[in-house]
Amino acid sequence: MNGIIINDKQYIFLKTDKSVDCDKCDLNEDGVCRNSVICESFHYLMHGSEGVGVFKELKESNMKRVNKPNESGIIEI
Repeated sequence: MNGIIINDKQYIFLKTDKSVDCDKCDLNEDGVCRNSVICESFHYLMHGSEGVGVFKELKESNMKRVNKPNESGIIEI
């Protein structure tokens, strides 16, 4: 599990660090998150530890542009 479906849109969760703000998250754009910090809870469910990330809407064009994680497992956005 590395994604969710909300309102018929599929989102993938990308692990980031604290320097990435909510403006990079597609859930924030769609008014779903509204600073509820859903990313912290989702990170804990996926990795069993504290952390953050962003949700990006999965579109066919986005699937080709997802960067590979660095050595810490963090994907640069």
